[in-house]
Amino acid sequence: MKLSDMILQATAHDAAAPDAEQIIRLARTRTAVHPKPHSHLRIAAIIAAALCLLTVTLYASGILSGFAAGFPAPISSGGVQVLAQKSDNPDVVWNITESWYDRYNLHIGGSVTTPDILDANLSYRVTGMFRADDDGETFYLDGALYPNGTDTVPFVMSAPTVTDGEGGKFRPGWEKETIKVDLTIERIYLEPENIDGPWDIADSLVYPGNWSYTLSLTQQEHRDTLTLTGPFSGTTEEAVTADKVKLSPFTLEIDGDHLMRFNNTRYNIWLKMKDGTYALKGRGIFRDESGNYIAFDDSDDDRIVVSFVQPIDVPQAESIIIADKHGFGGEGLADHTEAGFVCYPIADPDVLNVVTETDGAVWEMWKVLLEIPIG
Repeated sequence: MKLSDMILQATAHDAAAPDAEQIIRLARTRTAVHPKPHSHLRIAAIIAAALCLLTVTLYASGILSGFAAGFPAPISSGGVQVLAQKSDNPDVVWNITESWYDRYNLHIGGSVTTPDILDANLSYRVTGMFRADDDGETFYLDGALYPNGTDTVPFVMSAPTVTDGEGGKFRPGWEKETIKVDLTIERIYLEPENIDGPWDIADSLVYPGNWSYTLSLTQQEHRDTLTLTGPFSGTTEEAVTADKVKLSPFTLEIDGDHLMRFNNTRYNIWLKMKDGTYALKGRGIFRDESGNYIAFDDSDDDRIVVSFVQPIDVPQAESIIIADKHGFGGEGLADHTEAGFVCYPIADPDVLNVVTETDGAVWEMWKVLLEIPIG
């Protein structure tokens, strides 16, 4: 695709698109009617102006938001204030504008300006480390850059949930309204499509450097969170009960009773969405097409805590499902509907790689122990 066409395509739905189109149309017209020596220089200058216009438009339309580029569900950002910064590679400039954190998660986003226009066909990754001002331990985070045809692209970095040395499953102090974080971004590298044998990240390095920041982050979690007060009781013999439920885009917390099986394994936790799909459901007719899954689990008999790799669009959630007896079998499973089981025929069992004892139709079945309505 020509650069001019790429610019028009990128701005097709923005208010500034007619301006970019007018610039490029003018360039084409002048070149066709009045060809002159070095006309390619004039074209280059006009394209450069259009690129500047595109960058401004991307900022205005929110496309340079790392959260908008990296997350499938809309996420509101908490506040970010840069208290101090230093770099040993000034050719790369980070603009950190977004944050989202709770007791289990940290996500940081914004945009980065690089010396070159990044190839949209390649996968650019970024690594870093951080620590809170009241915690001496350092944690790692990584993320991705999202090329858009300019030298300023959105990025988002996420920290996996970790267990601290005292046996807890959260970072101390992260329930505070405001925290101070020391962040060091280490490198930008190309992620190989396939790793066959030993791989050294240094071989894929695109931009080396150490970019250090001291950030003041303001929490957004409580404004994105839905809190429900029960009790919510199931009607099955398992007597699953929820007294308090808290659902945010990245974390689900349930306090109650009998929330685990007798062998201390957790029941299935799914979110029934308003469009009829089931988020977090790993397979089956309602499997989560976004590829989302549970990244962190700290559940016991009276408390469930799970965090998600990708955010949930909380306003689009209809109910929280605690389920058991999830499995697949022949059409005889449909006979269990009268006993409180949910059963559905699988249209194409081959795509699920389901192993059953039947050569005919395959059905999926589960038992709802508790359904907690949202809203």
